[in-house]
Amino acid sequence: RTRSERDRQLLGQYLRLVEAHYREHLAVEVFAARLGVTSLQLNQLCRALAGQTALQVIHQRLLLEARRNLAYTRMSIGQLSDSLGFSDPTYFARFFKRLSGQTPNAYRRLQHL
Repeated sequence: RTRSERDRQLLGQYLRLVEAHYREHLAVEVFAARLGVTSLQLNQLCRALAGQTALQVIHQRLLLEARRNLAYTRMSIGQLSDSLGFSDPTYFARFFKRLSGQTPNAYRRLQHL
């Protein structure tokens, strides 16, 4: 197999691991170790094939789930924060605002106009 095939396969394994564990807020190093590579190698792979760092991949998955829940459930911000593995709703709100540019409540309001 070529290196690019192996790289794509490794990225696929990483994305599946993220999908299974994104609520656990594991460090990139933990994912890398499970894949048998260094966090540096994993970052280089993600940058090359996904256009973002390994951590950004995890954060984007969390953000996607947060957006889905804000749009389609009546969960409170506290419940949503909990369900996504954040220790504190304030930290979740800051995370959401940093990545999306708006607060969770503002995002939810826009979904329901």
